Amino acid sequence: MLATARENTRADSWDDLARKLKVPVKGDNLSKQSVRLAIFDFLGSQGWELATHTTFTMNGAFVSAKTFKRRK
Repeated sequence: MLATARENTRADSWDDLARKLKVPVKGDNLSKQSVRLAIFDFLGSQGWELATHTTFTMNGAFVSAKTFKRRK
C-alpha cells in the first residue's frame, strides 16, 4: 500500500503499484528489482525521497516498510 495524507493506493505487487501510479516502465518482463527501481525513480521525480526503510515480521510474514518524504 502507498499512503499519503490525501489518499491510499493498494497494490498486490510492484507491477500493480507501477500501473496504478502510472509509472513509465519500459520493456516487458522486467525483474521485480527493475520495476521497484522505476517506481523509486518516478517518486523521486515527483519530489519524494526515501527517509526510512524498516523490515520486520508480522504474523509470520516478512514485511518491508519504506517511508518517503517531500524534499525541501
